[in-house]
Amino acid sequence: MHAAALARIRHLFAGGYFQAASDEEPNESEWVTAGAAVLAMGQNPSVIILRTGAIKKGGEICVENLDVIGIEDFAIACCPDAEPEVVQALEILYPATFDSMFGGDGLVSENVYVLVRNYTVGAAVRPYMMPRLLPQTNYKLRPLKELVCSVNIQHNCAQHKCDLSGRRAVQLEREDSGQTEQEVKHLGLLHDRILNTAKLRDARYIQRFACLPLQQYDPLVIVPLAVDREIDTL
Repeated sequence: MHAAALARIRHLFAGGYFQAASDEEPNESEWVTAGAAVLAMGQNPSVIILRTGAIKKGGEICVENLDVIGIEDFAIACCPDAEPEVVQALEILYPATFDSMFGGDGLVSENVYVLVRNYTVGAAVRPYMMPRLLPQTNYKLRPLKELVCSVNIQHNCAQHKCDLSGRRAVQLEREDSGQTEQEVKHLGLLHDRILNTAKLRDARYIQRFACLPLQQYDPLVIVPLAVDREIDTL
């Protein structure tokens, strides 16, 4: 079968969109996906799936350091001979026979790819003194093994004057308690994001984006001072 034809079949099985004549307006077209029966075929390791190498989209996946990332989450992408980059996961694509976020052997799968959007790490944002993330216009399909860790992203609340006027339900034992508590209500540009470089885990990747130089302390000096300060608060 021709490669282009296989690509179209994989596109349909993966839930991809295509243009078709509208049922309501015959002279117009609309973007639709394949029907439930066709999509069901793409969820099972049938002969068709195995022969075409069809793929399907996932909701979340485990990266190299065992962090779990989902759609629209941010991560550090790193490949040989290149500087680490901050990316946002847009789609997670894996073989139709793939049935675990950890892969068949519990490790990062060789056959999983993530469509990402690259971000530029910009200048420091006050008062946080952490860098602003600026979206690029280019996208890239990366092997899952290039995503080394997740990163924490925060909204620039100080500039947009976000407040605690929001409310959210309080859950006890994963059930609604009937009570509510204050929640930050984000205002202004919701895509004005900041990279949280204070995250301690995976500092070897994240600290290179820090706006302030990393200070070195003598453990023989700083540990007694920290202990004394903790005792003074008792």
